[in-house]
Order: sequence, then C-alpha cells, then structure tokens
Amino acid sequence: MTHSKGPWRVKYKPDNDWQIYAADDYSVAGIPSDDKLGRIDEDCANAHLIAASPEMLGLLELLINMYSEGGLHDQLTAVVNKAKGKS
Repeated sequence: MTHSKGPWRVKYKPDNDWQIYAADDYSVAGIPSDDKLGRIDEDCANAHLIAASPEMLGLLELLINMYSEGGLHDQLTAVVNKAKGKS
C-alpha cells in the first residue's frame, strides 16, 4: 500500500469544504466545515495537518535510520507503521 505522491496542498472550496490535493491534483481527502459550529479554524488546521502528512512521514523514516535501536526507534517505527496501515 502506498499513498498519493506529495507534496499535498489544501484548497478551501466556497461550499465550506477543505480539500487536500496530491501533486497530480488528485483529491486525497475532504473535510466538511460548518461555520455554524464555530470549528472552521480547527477544520482548517486539520486540513493542513493532513496535507503535511507525506512530508512528515518521509522525515520520520529518515529519523528511524538515525536511531538504530531503543525506545525512540521503536516509537518512530510504530508511528510509521500506523501511517502505512501496518498496525
């Protein structure tokens, strides 16, 4: 299993939806947003966090190689495996 190629970007749609697009303009995720609930800032933050995921995953994989054993290596490996659907 692999994810869509990054970098990903966020675009706000006029109908109050945040869309996350991969490098090839494929829509990888959407977050419906209703300003009536007062969560539009939170929805925006969530969209940007999702959009940063491919880059964060790549950096975590680099860190795994820097820490060959121990607690931090195990924690990094667990997070990367979760992101890749292996947990």
